[in-house]
Amino acid sequence: MSINADVLCSQLNRLKPATTVETSITGEKSINGVHVHSSTKSFGFVEDTSIDLTLSPILPDSLYVSSIDAALHIPALTDNRIGCIINLSGQSYSLPSWRLINCDSSILSEPPSDHTLYEIECLDLVEQPLDAIGELCSNIIAEALSNNFRVLVHCQMGASRSVSIIIWYLMTRFAVLRIMTLFSQSV
Repeated sequence: MSINADVLCSQLNRLKPATTVETSITGEKSINGVHVHSSTKSFGFVEDTSIDLTLSPILPDSLYVSSIDAALHIPALTDNRIGCIINLSGQSYSLPSWRLINCDSSILSEPPSDHTLYEIECLDLVEQPLDAIGELCSNIIAEALSNNFRVLVHCQMGASRSVSIIIWYLMTRFAVLRIMTLFSQSV
């Protein structure tokens, strides 16, 4: 067995058992690959039913990513002093004493204030265009951070939609700043 295979085996042994629920864009569900009849329709996404309460810092003391489990866990939000949440999970929820803003366009209608929860529709599908959503979320993140609010971006599992939006923010904001710095140094 190669070194990579040994590492992979040791990592696989540490994984927790989980049930994966997949919901297609038409609302059809399968659990661990087996089709399940459901009368309710919902957004398409993949759901991991294991609980993950981790808020992972992307930018220290300012920008975090997580699953929906952590976003609903008030002690985790309080411990990390989160002031703004961007919900990309496709599941609507509210938090006590948090202001809920449903964003149904690419325009930031209300700027973030402390304890603001933005709900933004973003399907967990390859076909989901991210340009308008990425720009909207990037503006929310930038505005919140400029007002010293810590920002949590989450989707269902904290692995694809939320990370894609955070990468969008980092690429657009930091690449532009770097280009502006280089330009100002050359003038």
